[in-house]
Amino acid sequence: MIPSPTVVLLTLSLLSAAGGVQDKHLEFQKRFEQAMAINSTTEMSRLVKNSTPEAVDWIIKTAERIATQNSEKLETRMAALQGAWRSAMETDFCDKMYEYFSFLDGHTKKERTRMRKEYDKLLGDYLKNLEKKDGPTFELLAKRYEGLADGFDQIGDHFYDSQCSIFVAHCRDEANRGKRADLYKVTAALKRVVAEREAIGLKDRFWMDSNRRYQFLAKQGYDRVKPTEEEAKAEATPKATEPALAAAMGFELVEKPGAFERPMYYLDDLYPLWNSLALKTKGSTARFMTLGLNADGTKRKTDLSPVVMRVGSADVQLDLDGDGEGDGKVPLTGNLEPVEFEVGEGAERRRLAVLCIVGVQQDNYQGIQINLAPDDNQMAIYFIPAGSVVGELGGEKIRVFDDNLDGTYGGPPSVWQHIGMSAGVLHPEMDAIAVGKDKRARPWSEYQRLGERWFRLQSAESGNRVLGEAVEIETGELKLKFKGGKPAWVVLKGEGVYENSYFDIADGAAEVPTGRYSLYYGELRKGKKRQMVKTLIVPGEATPTWDVVAGETTVVELGAPFGYDFTVEQDAATIAVTGKQVVVTGVAYERYERPWGCVPRPDVAYRKAGSRRGSKPETMQAVLDQDQIFEAGWAAAWSPLDLILEKRAGVEEAEVQLTEKKNKLFGKIASDWK
Repeated sequence: MIPSPTVVLLTLSLLSAAGGVQDKHLEFQKRFEQAMAINSTTEMSRLVKNSTPEAVDWIIKTAERIATQNSEKLETRMAALQGAWRSAMETDFCDKMYEYFSFLDGHTKKERTRMRKEYDKLLGDYLKNLEKKDGPTFELLAKRYEGLADGFDQIGDHFYDSQCSIFVAHCRDEANRGKRADLYKVTAALKRVVAEREAIGLKDRFWMDSNRRYQFLAKQGYDRVKPTEEEAKAEATPKATEPALAAAMGFELVEKPGAFERPMYYLDDLYPLWNSLALKTKGSTARFMTLGLNADGTKRKTDLSPVVMRVGSADVQLDLDGDGEGDGKVPLTGNLEPVEFEVGEGAERRRLAVLCIVGVQQDNYQGIQINLAPDDNQMAIYFIPAGSVVGELGGEKIRVFDDNLDGTYGGPPSVWQHIGMSAGVLHPEMDAIAVGKDKRARPWSEYQRLGERWFRLQSAESGNRVLGEAVEIETGELKLKFKGGKPAWVVLKGEGVYENSYFDIADGAAEVPTGRYSLYYGELRKGKKRQMVKTLIVPGEATPTWDVVAGETTVVELGAPFGYDFTVEQDAATIAVTGKQVVVTGVAYERYERPWGCVPRPDVAYRKAGSRRGSKPETMQAVLDQDQIFEAGWAAAWSPLDLILEKRAGVEEAEVQLTEKKNKLFGKIASDWK
């Protein structure tokens, strides 16, 4: 996300009003008066230039006092400030403030005093909500600030009109409202800030930051009356430049997991964490779960999955027609074997495929030796999708993969609550498309560049045909900046008209349509084959969005320094850290979930709240053997075990920090004290 300058300028404004930072203002005043005493105009000008916010604050306060209780001392100070400001800033801001406050009539003074008190009260209300970030409260504050800005406008107070408008913008901007931000109203408020400050010759840092943010939003089309939802979508939808095309697609098996790089967590040799078909004794059955569900997780009217039947100890067959009889065998050789079958009727009849394997007696699960071989009582058949369809569209060869195995080539992503994920955090799985001779596939996306042209793509007849129409699109670039390794892929998702568009930015700068993007998911991995360690990357609650402007590059910064998200419960005697809630986080508050081979084992220290010295760290343990897995469940192997620390005497409220010196994947990890 391009940072909102409003955040910067408002923070500075708040600090100016907070008692804890008055030292800077007092220091400025002291030095300015010392320069006045020796009539050093050079020093007074230097002070104003180097401490402009403090100078503005003192000019306003001096002018306000002139309006209520003028004196020779105030007149002398104001004259010195006027001269220093003209010399340093080359505008008449100070002169205008003097003139305005000197000629206020009695009624206006009284009304302005009332509004200033209201302004100070609103500041207190704003600060209280800054921590809570309650959306309705911010909207209420914005409306109250709007009314107050109008009041200051009526009495000609341009300065406080602009100050109130700053708050209006910030109450509705992304920093406080996230995706509920009203950028049309933010733009209008910032435009008012710029105009009101220009009217009094105050082109300070706040004016510059507000103007920069205003210009950016205006370029995005927010400097106008907000269109209706239908109007906005119609305006933003790219226009077709040629008649629509259709590509007939033909099935091709993907024989090896590494034949194409795809944005897929399971695309490697670590089959113990693949999805699996769970069979029990002879006569038991299973299905490919994803073929029985819609994209939203609800059940389909017709389950597309064949029935997988265990006919004998080492005999597994597919029932393709539902008659209870096997129509084809599933090879159980101990090697990776393809299994193909057809689903659907009529024009939607299509072939799907998976690569299957069974486990062995001495296998590895999260670094623990474990028996995954089938026996007479149980059998797990591990599989990954291996189906693709190939055709030509607009002169370019395209290959579309059904990597979420929902039975549609080029369908919407699916999201799942897989093992190793935090509660409520979902793991996306999505289809992919390879263009031309590329061996690195891209995420399947509604808008996609094929050769020199952009197309709007649609899967038809469950992928037997792909429809595409060339469109005209303004584009910019997204560029990944990642410290602490090289992700295999990082997928960003568009918003608005591009909400069904996904782009991988891990392999250099990616050209994308202009607009706003959020982190969808990615993967960080290290090592090869069965020695590989890896983790899924997903957004956290505070992960920002990023705006892409035509012809410009937007940097997406992720990765190190790595920290921890965790929860602590404490009573008078103990501190408890819950292992399954310990998750590695990155610089953009992204989360690193499903860590394979690199489960965090942090050292935990605590200290008395407010003190500097922590206790001797104690390491969180992990599941170490097969018996512990069978006792605690498979999920226990994906996180550290719970840790309880005993508080030393005198510690009532404790702060806790988690650190790990050298994780296999992340290297150094250190949380803040909390």
